[in-house]
Amino acid sequence: MSNTGWGGSSINYNAKIGEFKITNMDWDYEKNSNVSIEVDGRGDNQGVVYTIKFPKDGEIPKIIAVDQNENWMDEREGVPDSWLE
Repeated sequence: MSNTGWGGSSINYNAKIGEFKITNMDWDYEKNSNVSIEVDGRGDNQGVVYTIKFPKDGEIPKIIAVDQNENWMDEREGVPDSWLE
């Protein structure tokens, strides 16, 4: 997980902001239908766990997968169209 330059900070692509263990190695690369991540809430939502799943065709994504060697964009900068094909 990378810092995307939030608040004007620079991106350090070598920094580790978060790590998590992958528990299901039966990833369907073509569908991404069996991939999700759980995120702990903060502030007023502390103690709440949100599950974010890959979107179905036509839905707005909250999560995407890219090659681990692909650098992420700066905050609020769109991803290349080629990533969404």
